[in-house]
Amino acid sequence: MGFKLSRYGSRIHKEFEVEVVTPMFLGGANVTRAELRVPSLKGMLRFWWRATSGINDLGAMKKREGELFGDTSRKALFSVSIENFEDTDPVLANLPKGKSFEVRSRRRTFYLGIIDYLAYGLRDHKNGYHRQHFPAGTRFGVRFTFSRTADADEILRAFYTLVHFGGLGAKTRNGFGCIRISNPPKPAIAFGGPLGVFSAASEASKLFITPRTDYGRWEDALSAVGMAYKDARLDLDPRHFYGNRSLLAKPIVQDPNANPNERHAKPYYLHVGCLGNKRYYGQILHMPYRYMAGRPEYSDTVLERYQIACRKMDQKIKQLLAGGSK
Repeated sequence: MGFKLSRYGSRIHKEFEVEVVTPMFLGGANVTRAELRVPSLKGMLRFWWRATSGINDLGAMKKREGELFGDTSRKALFSVSIENFEDTDPVLANLPKGKSFEVRSRRRTFYLGIIDYLAYGLRDHKNGYHRQHFPAGTRFGVRFTFSRTADADEILRAFYTLVHFGGLGAKTRNGFGCIRISNPPKPAIAFGGPLGVFSAASEASKLFITPRTDYGRWEDALSAVGMAYKDARLDLDPRHFYGNRSLLAKPIVQDPNANPNERHAKPYYLHVGCLGNKRYYGQILHMPYRYMAGRPEYSDTVLERYQIACRKMDQKIKQLLAGGSK
């Protein structure tokens, strides 16, 4: 794998060979069929640009975002294409289960694999996975075209951040859709500044990394961070209580009183990286935000409860990963 940088006239081109590290669930018009499309990639580039832009003023951030990515009144300042992907076929198959754990409900006790737990919504317990995916090892090309070096720097920083911390497709916060390229620069994320109104890098952000960086399979690395996340989350509340867990993410499907229309995604991002030669590691990035800011339910008390739950979660993750935090 590698990348190629070239310049034709005033335009800058950069090409990457990309390899899928963990199964990638992407949907097009038919959500059950996996399909890699440019809008999916652009959407994640936009997300990671926002998360790492370092622009604290929301109006200024939206203005620059519109300039870079385009809006209703103007085109984007760059283009991106996906190449060498036409003959790549997705598969409909079950995934490795990873480490198993005991689940006790009111009716029965059974064992569930952590990979299946993280893939909730992509499978059912009777028929297995109902969404196609591109398996680990799938390769494709990504080509960027820019007119200005300054724009290229911003977009490529977002791309490198996506490679290091995110993924493409469904369930990326649970570690699916991770990708790698050869020797990506370490993105200069500024873990500083105040909490924003959405999940973004700030002085409260934390990065937890598995002490091991030589797992032989992606599912082993994802199992390590998946189990740490699950156990830390369950440790927030007594059994059959959901008050603190609901602060981190909604809805909670086990909660009989949950409103299915009330949704917010968790500020934790599970990820599997590959160092080459089948050596994998796991990590969890926590990017908290000003919970409920701008909504009628917001109050200092609610924000304090959210921050206490986050601190407790972070402490437990650090403990479970045996001090592998940075």
